[in-house]
Amino acid sequence: MNTLKGSQHPNSRSINMAKKLEQWMAELPQARCAAIEARAGELAALKDSRRATVQTQQDLAALRSIERAG
Repeated sequence: MNTLKGSQHPNSRSINMAKKLEQWMAELPQARCAAIEARAGELAALKDSRRATVQTQQDLAALRSIERAG
């Protein structure tokens, strides 16, 4: 009978449990953490811009269909 002890898996030495993002970031050098946060901010702004662009395109398409119907 093969029994598991603690976090050991039969096909590996051990399993690392997932860390929370806050724990992982706290272990990084401060400069690296700042760079990650800056990039995350850039990506969030880009996502917001893409959403706004899609909304604008949808608004223009709706306006065009109204103009064509009228």
